[in-house]
Amino acid sequence: MKKEKMTGWYDPGQLARTGVQVAISTIFGRHADRRQLQGLAKEGEPPEKPFYDAPPAAGSNGEFWFDYIADVGDGFNPTYTMACCITEPELTLNGEQTQQGQLLIFGGDEVYPLASQENYKQRLIDPYAAAFSKPRDGQSTPEVYAVPGNHDWYDSLAEFGFNFMEDHFGRTRQFCGWKSSQERSYFAIKLPAGWWLFGTDMQLGSALDNQQMKYFQNVVKLMGPDDRIILCNAEPHWITSSLYPDDPAYNNRNMGFFEGHILKHKVAVHIAGDRHYYRRHEEITDTKGKPIPPDSKSKIQKITAGGGGAFLHPTHNETGVENVGRRHKYELRKSFPEPSESWRLGLKNFFFPFMNPKFGIVTAIVYVLTAWAFIAPIGQYGLSDFTTALQVVLHRMVEQPIAFIWTALIFAGFVLFTDTHSKLYRWIGGPLHGLAHLAGLFFVSWGVSRWIDSTPRHSPLDWTWWQVIIGVLAIAAGGYIVGSLIMGIYLFISLNIFKRHHNEAFSSIKVEDYKNFVRFKIEPNGDLVIYPVGVKKVIKKWRDGSKGERPVMPVEEKEENKPFLIEGPIRYVKPVGS
Repeated sequence: MKKEKMTGWYDPGQLARTGVQVAISTIFGRHADRRQLQGLAKEGEPPEKPFYDAPPAAGSNGEFWFDYIADVGDGFNPTYTMACCITEPELTLNGEQTQQGQLLIFGGDEVYPLASQENYKQRLIDPYAAAFSKPRDGQSTPEVYAVPGNHDWYDSLAEFGFNFMEDHFGRTRQFCGWKSSQERSYFAIKLPAGWWLFGTDMQLGSALDNQQMKYFQNVVKLMGPDDRIILCNAEPHWITSSLYPDDPAYNNRNMGFFEGHILKHKVAVHIAGDRHYYRRHEEITDTKGKPIPPDSKSKIQKITAGGGGAFLHPTHNETGVENVGRRHKYELRKSFPEPSESWRLGLKNFFFPFMNPKFGIVTAIVYVLTAWAFIAPIGQYGLSDFTTALQVVLHRMVEQPIAFIWTALIFAGFVLFTDTHSKLYRWIGGPLHGLAHLAGLFFVSWGVSRWIDSTPRHSPLDWTWWQVIIGVLAIAAGGYIVGSLIMGIYLFISLNIFKRHHNEAFSSIKVEDYKNFVRFKIEPNGDLVIYPVGVKKVIKKWRDGSKGERPVMPVEEKEENKPFLIEGPIRYVKPVGS
């Protein structure tokens, strides 16, 4: 089995492939919505029950257990560590006895960086098959359902559909050791004791289509007056709409209409991935603005739990309170990791060149090409002549059209890279970032020019062939180091001062640790108990398992590798007569 490394988001090849795929899916995916095709495919068929029945309860005393995990299928270490945790028959968490769920919900982004047959096999299927290839002796077959995320949509759900939705020539569909019955990219499951689990498909634009709305509307008509919903979305719109209030892609109106008018405010628990951490917001005032008693056991929970395998997102500098309709308020109750620890992890951006060694190739090439466009004779100027050297460079930019055009392209590139969710920061941070690189290039090329040729009668055009080669290599080396350092510093400042680039600042440091999943228990009396499970450090050293063990086993398992309760457990008592 190939043990994949974490995705190198700043590797030049990966940057190019991801950029192309995102552009294609964004342009064509919105005009060929597979969700509408699913709905049309069902038209004309005989009436069918619009929901799935959960498998029989297997817990002691009639308890029903199920698990939720999101943002899986990246590096082997975190993906397999969490797969092993979630498939253990029993887990003792801070003294609480829990057991593997009869139902597994993948909450979105099942594979990284892009959906493909190879990535699904190596980054998701192989680790999960190694952890749980078939039910254990005496164990009934658990079931799996999957919510698609934006990364699953990058191939228009082709591989997602093959692995979770398609009927392969009438054979019983399996995902590793789980049975798969899903027929659409969205679903409704009837759970015991008046509970329902809804999984939506938000596609690429954080919105639901009309066919999907009608589907859930029909299911809601079959619900009892006291029934409650656990709603699984691919994205936590209560976070993203607050982070990016000016971005129409994260507008809250679509989901607000869905939850209020279609689901009739029956949602008790919202859970989503996409943000790769654990955070829980709890209701503190109701829809009328009336405070909810602190000891109430019927508070709506909004849980973000995208800790199944992908890089960690920061928990600091993000929204702590969400307002819905100005009256309905939620407050942050728990973060994992804690914001202070998240801030310390962000310091790794100062080691950007070491964390992303291939990215320097990009800055090295850009620095060499930019120096070539200017060819400014500044080698004869010493440190005391800084102003003169700068004037020479600026004069060359004016008199050389190619230098001016190349400089404009550089600024445009950095403006496009800058966090697009804030127009103000895009047009301030982008140019300043570009200016920082031009300043870095100026000092690198000035130093190289003075080192190679300090005689006033020469310009770079007069260099010998060996001076040209040495100059190019030296500027490339300087660009590799300085350009990467500037990128890391820019990301750190953007996140910690201006609260921008949350994704880019932490994808650069590729933190494998601080993973999570959520375990649910429905008791016979209808109470819902939520167990947020965390792993502080994933296992990074493995050996081949012996007979009777899993095929891959940890070399050594330390206390920090063991799963624990992040908080809680959290109990929700379903209101009666509401």
